[in-house]
Amino acid sequence: MGAPSVSYKISYTSPPRYSGSRANGLSAQVRYKVNWADAFTFVNDVLGAVDGAPWAFPASPNLRATEAVINPIGVKSGGAGDGTTGTVPGQ
Repeated sequence: MGAPSVSYKISYTSPPRYSGSRANGLSAQVRYKVNWADAFTFVNDVLGAVDGAPWAFPASPNLRATEAVINPIGVKSGGAGDGTTGTVPGQ
């Protein structure tokens, strides 16, 4: 059910943020760290792109993944570091 099939960790450099309103209900913003080569697989898994079932956030099964943003945070060891490295998974 949308569970990630790749290794991941919650990034506590920016702790999870929770909010809620009567109009929109409960929401959360959680940052994760995954290997860059696994980034698109992770997003597809949590959004339920393959099986149609978005991931239920472990802290609250009432929260389901509805969107994702991918940001590279470093260059793979030995990468060119020329501004183009890290634009596709595995670089």
